[in-house]
Amino acid sequence: MHGSMKLYLRLQVENRSLEVHGSEEAIEEKREQREESQLKRKKKAFDKKVKHCEWKFAVVYTEKRIFLIHIHMVQKFIMKMTMFTLKHAHRVDIELNLKRCSSVSVRRKDFFVILYIILYFHFVFFSL
Repeated sequence: MHGSMKLYLRLQVENRSLEVHGSEEAIEEKREQREESQLKRKKKAFDKKVKHCEWKFAVVYTEKRIFLIHIHMVQKFIMKMTMFTLKHAHRVDIELNLKRCSSVSVRRKDFFVILYIILYFHFVFFSL
């Protein structure tokens, strides 16, 4: 499977590298090229991480913004329906007082439950 490991003296390695590359200057050039390519790889990896972080932040920011816009639309709709109190605390710990809903803060998963209930109330009370 694998060959046996061999140990070489430093002198043997230097002699072999001189045979392959021809001179000390060529060896130094190869070393510099290797260092430059290593720096390029590190810079590329760093840029990739920065880009990923920027993308992640942008996604979180836009998701929150869109979600808040939807919450605002729901608040406007709720303000039109007065004198109802919506309690759904046994499932999602939400209590919305429809008279005083200027500051509604809900979690994302609860938003869809609220929307469903609001649409149900809208259908029941305004379709008569």
